[in-house]
Amino acid sequence: MIFGQSLNAVSHSNTCGIYATLVNPASAAGGIDKLNVNLAGFGVTAHNNVLRSDLRFSMMELASFKAPRRDQSEFRSPYVTSPRRRIWRPNLFVNLDAVQFAARFSISKKWSVFSFIRERTFGNLSNLDYNAISFLSQNDEPYPDKDLTLKLDGSFLSYQEIGFGSAFEIYDKREHYWKIGGKYKKLNGRAIYALNMPQFKSSILENGFRIQSKVNIIETSLKFLTQDPKEVILRPDIGRGNAFDIGIVYEHRPRSKKSTFRKNNPRLKSSQFNARDLLKYDYRVSLSVLDIGGLSFNSSAVTQTTYTLDVEQTVEDYLESEYTSIFELLEDSINKQQERQHFRVSLPSTLNLMYDQSLEKGYFISLQYVQRLSRKNQMSTYIPSHVLVQLRKEAKRCTFGLPILLMPATRTYILGANLKAGPFFIGTNNISTILFRKFYNPSFYAGIQFSLRYKQDPTIENYRSFRTKRKKVYPWSPM
Repeated sequence: MIFGQSLNAVSHSNTCGIYATLVNPASAAGGIDKLNVNLAGFGVTAHNNVLRSDLRFSMMELASFKAPRRDQSEFRSPYVTSPRRRIWRPNLFVNLDAVQFAARFSISKKWSVFSFIRERTFGNLSNLDYNAISFLSQNDEPYPDKDLTLKLDGSFLSYQEIGFGSAFEIYDKREHYWKIGGKYKKLNGRAIYALNMPQFKSSILENGFRIQSKVNIIETSLKFLTQDPKEVILRPDIGRGNAFDIGIVYEHRPRSKKSTFRKNNPRLKSSQFNARDLLKYDYRVSLSVLDIGGLSFNSSAVTQTTYTLDVEQTVEDYLESEYTSIFELLEDSINKQQERQHFRVSLPSTLNLMYDQSLEKGYFISLQYVQRLSRKNQMSTYIPSHVLVQLRKEAKRCTFGLPILLMPATRTYILGANLKAGPFFIGTNNISTILFRKFYNPSFYAGIQFSLRYKQDPTIENYRSFRTKRKKVYPWSPM
C-alpha cells in the first residue's frame, strides 16, 4: 500500500510555506509570509503490516552510546522478522519524497504564485500470501501445506516534477473568506519497474514434484538509468507526462480576530485589523484533488518480459538427467517472451479533505482525510485511503506537532512528532523509529526553508498610527 506523502504532516502548519501548496495549491494565497524559499526537504517512509525490525538496540540507545562495544557481533546489520499471528492483508510500501528549490511569493494580499522542483519515488508490494512469507522468513517452522503457492504484485515508479502554480482570493466579506488555486506539473520519467506474478505453485507429488509459474515484468533499460543527470532534465528520453492539482479553501474569520477601529473605546483597540502576519481564522476547511494526469514511457526505454514455467519431474527422471541442480532444470524450462513497447501509467491521484481548528494560545488541531481516486490494478501504484490527525503548537520562531496516522487498509496506526525551529524542520511519522527496537514503519523527514513575514500596515484602522509624539515647546519657539 502506498503511504501518503512522507512530508504530509508538515503541510498542516501555517509556517510550512511551500509545503502547504503540495497538499492544496489554494493555500498559497492569504498566508502570513510574503516570501517563502525552500532550499531542501527530504522524507522517506516505509509502511507495512508484514515485517518489523528486530534490532538489538534502538536508535536512541545507539546515539547515546549505551550499546556495549566490547562485542562487535552485537553491531551486525539490522534484520527483520514477520509477526507470529496471521496477517489479514499483507502489504509493503516505500516512499521517497525530495523537494528541491522551491519558492512562494505574494504579489498582493489577494494573489500569490509559486514554483518548485520535486523528486518522487513510490514502491509497493501487494497481494502477498502470508503462508509463503512466514515460510520464507522463519526457517525453523515447516510449511503447513503440501503445496506452496505465492502471488505477488509489485511496482516501482520514480519521476521528477517541475511545478508552477497560483492562488488568489475570490471572496472576503464579513466573517467568510474563500480562496482557490491550481498548479501544473511537468513530469520527467526516471525509472519504472513493475512485477506481476499471478501464479506460482510448487507441488510435491508421490514420486516427484511439479512447478507452475507465470511472471510479467516491466522495467527500464539500464543504459537510461546511468545517463548524465543533465540529460534527464533537459532531454527526458525515458518518459514525459503532465499533471494538475486543484484546490479550494474556506476560512471562518470572526470579528474578534478581524476587529475594526473603535475611536471611543481605546482599551479594546486591536492591532490585528491590517496585520497580515497574524492569523485571523478560528477554523478552516480545505478540499483538493491531487495528481490528475499520467506519465508515458518511451518504447526505447521500457521492456516488457513474460516468463512462463510448467515443469514436472519424477525423482528417477531427475536423477538420470544431466542437471547438477534443480535451478539449472528450472532455468532451461522457462519460456521467455520479450518486447519493447510504449507504456503509460496513471499517477496515484487522491482527494484530500482537511479541517483545521484554532484553539487557545497558539494551539491547533487538524484532521485530514485522503481518499484514493485511482483504480487499483495489478501493476500500478496507488495511495490507499487514510486519516491523519495532528495536534500542534505554533509560535513565532518554533512549531511543534504530534501527528497520528490511521491506515484502515492495513489496520495499523502510528504516532509521530515534528519540530520546526527557525528555518530548520525535522520529524518522523512514527516515533517508535527512534525510541524502540521493534517497529513496523520507519519514517524520517527534514528540511530547511526561509520566510519573510509581512510588516504591520500603519493605516488609519490601526490604532497605533494615532500615537503621536509630544512636541516640546520652548519659549523662543515661534507661535
